[in-house]
Amino acid sequence: HRAATGPAASSGKNWLLYFQGGGWCRPDPPDSDDKEPLPFPPSLIDWCSDRATSELGSTRSDAATHDFSEKPLFSKDPFQNPMFHDWHVVFIR
Repeated sequence: HRAATGPAASSGKNWLLYFQGGGWCRPDPPDSDDKEPLPFPPSLIDWCSDRATSELGSTRSDAATHDFSEKPLFSKDPFQNPMFHDWHVVFIR
């Protein structure tokens, strides 16, 4: 969570909820040694057991805090982000 600044901070009404994508996976077959190729591009969908070991499937390797400067959408600069620069921001994994 990044707290709002300026007028948005006092109103408490402006929240940007960002849901990170990329968590879709296919359950492993009963015999997990017998995984046939998936009918999707490898970058689109994985087996759940494989996805669980990646950064998209687990928060184990996440830092205690999040760097909100990685996307212009989270920028505090009103010229770069005129709509949300002073809003509360929540990054949901």
